[in-house]
Amino acid sequence: MNPFSILNFFDQKIFYNYWFHSGLPAYLPELVKINPMGYLRPRLENYTANTIKMVDLLGLNPVATLFHSGYLTIDKTEYLPVPNKKGANKLYYTFKVPNNEVDMSYQAACLEYIFGEEVVSTFPKRYKALYAAILTKDAQSFTEVIEGVLGNISYFQHIPLEKYYHSVVQSALVGMGFETLDKVPGSNGRSDMAIILPDDIQVILELKHRDRVEPRNLKKIQAELASGLKEARLAIENKKYDHPFFKDPSKIVKIGLAIYGRSDARTKFFN
Repeated sequence: MNPFSILNFFDQKIFYNYWFHSGLPAYLPELVKINPMGYLRPRLENYTANTIKMVDLLGLNPVATLFHSGYLTIDKTEYLPVPNKKGANKLYYTFKVPNNEVDMSYQAACLEYIFGEEVVSTFPKRYKALYAAILTKDAQSFTEVIEGVLGNISYFQHIPLEKYYHSVVQSALVGMGFETLDKVPGSNGRSDMAIILPDDIQVILELKHRDRVEPRNLKKIQAELASGLKEARLAIENKKYDHPFFKDPSKIVKIGLAIYGRSDARTKFFN
């Protein structure tokens, strides 16, 4: 238990996340925007002392930053063998979120940093719309939900890289309440992500991004989106991303998502 929160509870007589709102590092919101999924769902296992020795203001090592900022604590330590060095061991750390108060408040704050409070408040509604679109294979409705989220990414927040938009889209899906898997191994590569729905329905989502070229030209946008969808289909088929889910092929949904610039998108179901 956090003494600061306990004292405030007895003073205010109200359950509230006092510690989390007592202060926030100024750099954290900007780092979350740079690496959305890295901060929303950081990997917590197998870190050496060197990898966590300081705050990473470039946003590439979320665990080090979150540990030094107080949002993670050490869960356990263990010595593991060093590859190719007989008898040598190295100390590794596993981290955890200190308590439910920090976990819930931190997750909510991350989503608001990325998408804004107003958009996050619509996530339950967007979940229902996206879920229905997947079940009915309604590409237009799927696209509208995604574009509605991407439209709130500011010009200054936008990073013209495919991995950034992969992270943004997956963060939105997690925020809405979907269970996602990242970089799922196929027979010849790794898919961008998978979405696990009730009734064992498994969605393979392959995302392709095209950077915007000025001046804005509708014909150019449509051509780039079509090219992205074709590339997504070829990746799913040629690299056999559906092989990890072959238990029941009838429950596999394959989706290509192409994004142009910051918010233009097109979806295609390949089943």
